[in-house]
Amino acid sequence: MRNTFYSCVILLLSTGYAAAQAICAGQTVALQAQNPSNLSSPSYSMEPGGATHPTGLFVFSPTVTGTYTLYTSGTNSSSQFTTTTAVHNVTVYAQPQIAPTVTNFACNTTTNAFNLNLTFNPASPVPSYTITWAADPATPTTPNIPPGWTNNQTSMQGTVVPSSYTPIVTAPGGCTASVVFSVTPPPAPAVFTLQPAPDYSLTCDTRTINVFATAASTAYTYTFSSSNTGQIATPSVVLTATNMGVWTVSGENTSSGCSLTFTFSLGENTVTPVSTISSTFQNITCAQAAEAVTVSATSPTVNYTHFIYSASPSLTWVANSSPAYYQVNSPGTYTYVLKNNVTGCVAIKNFTISGGTSNFPTYGLISSPGGFTLGCAETSSATITFTNAQSTIPPGGGAVSYTLVYPGNSYTATGNNLSQQTSYPVNIPGTYTAVVHDNANDCETMFAFSVLTNTQPPVLDTIITPTRILDCFTDEVVIQGLSSTEGVSYSWNFPATGGGIGTQGSSTYTVKINPFVDPSQILIATYTFNIQENNNRCITSTTLEMYQNLFKPTAFGAAATSSLTCLTTTILLTNFSSSNVPPNSIFTTGKTVNAILWQGPSPQVPLQNSSSYVAEFPGDYTLTVRDENNGCEATTTIPIFDGRNTPLVNFPDTARPNVLDCGAADVTLVPFVSHPGGSPLSYSWTVPPSATAVGDLTLATLTVQDTGYYVVRVMDDVSKCFDFDTMYVVNGDLTASISPQGSSQGYAPFDVTFINNSFSSLGNDSIITIWSFGNDSVIKNTANDLAKTKYTQPGTYTVVAFVQKGVCIDTAYHVISVDIPSQMVVPNVFTPNDDDVNDVFFLQRSVNLSNISAKIFDRWGNVVYELSTDKMNIEWDGTNQLGKKSPAGVYLYIITGTGKDGKPYDEKGTVTLLR
Repeated sequence: MRNTFYSCVILLLSTGYAAAQAICAGQTVALQAQNPSNLSSPSYSMEPGGATHPTGLFVFSPTVTGTYTLYTSGTNSSSQFTTTTAVHNVTVYAQPQIAPTVTNFACNTTTNAFNLNLTFNPASPVPSYTITWAADPATPTTPNIPPGWTNNQTSMQGTVVPSSYTPIVTAPGGCTASVVFSVTPPPAPAVFTLQPAPDYSLTCDTRTINVFATAASTAYTYTFSSSNTGQIATPSVVLTATNMGVWTVSGENTSSGCSLTFTFSLGENTVTPVSTISSTFQNITCAQAAEAVTVSATSPTVNYTHFIYSASPSLTWVANSSPAYYQVNSPGTYTYVLKNNVTGCVAIKNFTISGGTSNFPTYGLISSPGGFTLGCAETSSATITFTNAQSTIPPGGGAVSYTLVYPGNSYTATGNNLSQQTSYPVNIPGTYTAVVHDNANDCETMFAFSVLTNTQPPVLDTIITPTRILDCFTDEVVIQGLSSTEGVSYSWNFPATGGGIGTQGSSTYTVKINPFVDPSQILIATYTFNIQENNNRCITSTTLEMYQNLFKPTAFGAAATSSLTCLTTTILLTNFSSSNVPPNSIFTTGKTVNAILWQGPSPQVPLQNSSSYVAEFPGDYTLTVRDENNGCEATTTIPIFDGRNTPLVNFPDTARPNVLDCGAADVTLVPFVSHPGGSPLSYSWTVPPSATAVGDLTLATLTVQDTGYYVVRVMDDVSKCFDFDTMYVVNGDLTASISPQGSSQGYAPFDVTFINNSFSSLGNDSIITIWSFGNDSVIKNTANDLAKTKYTQPGTYTVVAFVQKGVCIDTAYHVISVDIPSQMVVPNVFTPNDDDVNDVFFLQRSVNLSNISAKIFDRWGNVVYELSTDKMNIEWDGTNQLGKKSPAGVYLYIITGTGKDGKPYDEKGTVTLLR
């Protein structure tokens, strides 16, 4: 009988001796009282509690650890009232209880939390416990542990990763509780923008502003409101001078209920700019050129433009600097306009050029690239080209010539023809003068214009980098560059696969770790971020070095000893792992290397997030650790050997009764012991309370004289490992059994031989039998002897066998039937004269006959009578077959038959018929 105990809801203990058991609070225990002494009319009770039960099964739910005694009372085989007891120690362990509460993300919060609300029944004292986490169904082999959770932490607050979690709390005694709770993802926030972006002002150019609220999703509702309009449920609103003031716009993400509010002001900026102009009146001739007109912007001092229109009116000149010089060569009235480029407001003034003639040549100027502006790269130089130049005399035009006066140079008219070159390269900013000479009348038209420089590079506001060091926690990150300069293009340069430099035209770039290089190669790459202004092609660049920390820790778990023994039933495994992250100016070091998972051979239960682990079974144990400096993991294996040398008692299960055979004085209990080692063994016997004389309780065998349950404990003297089994002793019994070798029926004289099949619990040795055959014959023999007798007279005889062995007595019966033998006697004369005396011929003696056949013949051989019957006799009244009386005389007969005892008869003779 193997003595293995399992934790379950109902524990059934069937013992007749002291026993111990453990349950979790709230579970039920069932104790079964035994009757090892075979007491008659037993009654059962239990203390404490004073409970009774007709069958001795006591089922209850104890709340505290206690000792319970089961009593079995009744009358023993000596007619004495006696009581046997069995003591059971029931240990009640605290049962953990979990009632989690979860605080999930909300629209206006960036934190969440959970609390397991772990309690115990009973509430105190609080036992030691461990918390493990079940796996997510999507990855059934990996425990789903809240990131950042530490050993036996019952609550978390901050940013708990949304998921479904199943904590399992295990307390002493194997008492466990588990529950499933969910941490939900953050609700979708309300994210929308206003187009155009605030700030809003009505200007001379812009008298209405159409504001749109836009979002990536269409599941939004918007409300605009101001002090003089009330609320307007619309995604857009037109702002005019009639509704200036403070505005509020609210947008709600209807899929989550989250909302966002913007507040902006609508103002007005219509201030007229302030300008100055000199040489407002000049008189020119072909021989006397006009002086340059000087214009300046007093307010504003930036973001303005000078415009001069001729009398046509047509735009003649544009400039963006102060002071600016306009060379006029044609008479007429000109309009000078200073425009505030931000508001569109203008200041207007006039000046007049008089005298001269109207025969000045005309022409146009263009620059390539346009805008008369020098920038960077391919826009650092420009070409100025004269277009549509022609003389005004004679009608229809004549030949003209050209020159371009560069900044710092002066021009003096000589009356000579100029160059036929119409295009001129420029690469420095300044005021240029374009001169067109009429070759016919020597009149010249001159135009002063400015070539501006714009080499201002775009502004690099920031590089958004969540981290510059990737590791096993963060294996990729998006880096992004931002610029407040409008009209720019972005690009990232990075090492391309296979060599060279790759380019991605985006403000963002995803950097990933490179797990295929040696961890000592910590530099992933140097990335270059470029911002290019689309007009002047000027570029702002910066570099960013990205690193990776992929150094795996050294996993090392140590044990005090490497073998489990019966004295060392558990081994404490401890995490001594170390980090391999090098200390330098880049990496953060100093954090621990934590044991995140211990695993052992079945049925060892895995353990998460614990610095130590208790090994209970031999086999290979795996330790998985994580370096908290970089999140990298490593594993190691710790072998635990089986150093136990446990003897096995009666294994496989050889439980069998040991019998005190029919009052035998004693019986010797011999346990079957299987021992894998050669160490000496020690024996210890525990006997029932009712046992009287027993042998030495420290020997390998035990001679006992009483029935009941006996426990043998066998221990290896070296390893101290032991096993035990319960052996039980019962009283023997005797069964009488007899049977004849042949039939139980016969004909006298009838010889019968009986076989004695009587047996006891241990066979048929020493069984004495006294036979009474029912024919005044009595003999005595053993169970091994045959019993013989002869029945000479017919009748029914009851054979009785009185069987005895020790104090056991039994009786067996068998019935024998004896019949008389068959017999046939034929008379030799009869007188059928109707005097009722000897009138019929029949068998004078017919005993146990069957199948009689008779024929009677006259002297001539004729058959006068014939009969076949199973009635055991015949009957002839002296008539022939025609019913006439046969004459007196001698008749021949043949009579055959078979006796019931199997004897054949064939009688022939004569019978005399007298009248």
